[in-house]
Amino acid sequence: EEDDEEHPVLGSVSEVFLYFKRSLHQCSAVDTGETLLHLAAAFQEALVNYVEGLHKHVVELSRPRGGTARALSQAEERQVALVVNTCDYAADTMDQLEGTVRKAVDPALVEQVAYSAARDAVDSSIAAAQAALAASILAKLEFALNSLSKTKWAEVTAVGDQSSYVNSVQGAIQESIPSLRARLPRPFFALLCDKVAAAVFPRFQALLLKSRKIS
Repeated sequence: EEDDEEHPVLGSVSEVFLYFKRSLHQCSAVDTGETLLHLAAAFQEALVNYVEGLHKHVVELSRPRGGTARALSQAEERQVALVVNTCDYAADTMDQLEGTVRKAVDPALVEQVAYSAARDAVDSSIAAAQAALAASILAKLEFALNSLSKTKWAEVTAVGDQSSYVNSVQGAIQESIPSLRARLPRPFFALLCDKVAAAVFPRFQALLLKSRKIS
């Protein structure tokens, strides 16, 4: 389920934080001591479970087949991007929630309000989603890159603006990059591109060195 924002998130994450907000308001009106502190801990436990569920979905979706990384479909890549956005939203909203709880709880208990476990879960899920997207793009590029090493350059007679393997690489990139660029926040998209480039360039260089010289 997605909303209409530029970088869509799962609608369920908004529902989770709305429930937290209402519960916090009701509890703080009655008790700002140990009861509120326990409620804050319950919030964190629920967040960890929610985010770990997203993490598990990414792992299941991107599970390698036959020992090799799997190229995700465009729909699957959109699902993974949705996880990135949802976790990013959760991180921002969680900071606000923590601040609200710390203001509401008794001063003596403020230092016990910490959402470090939830933050770790969010970071782990985002990293897994980014890795899954990078692996998917690289899997799509692999066939195109392999065609480079199989090309018999001495027998190439056709004249054109670029080689056929370049068209294959361009096609593989076009299948994923424009959609992900539109869906991911700029910092996450930039990081994804860095991951892909860091993996592709050494692979491309190795294939070039393996190519036979033109005699």
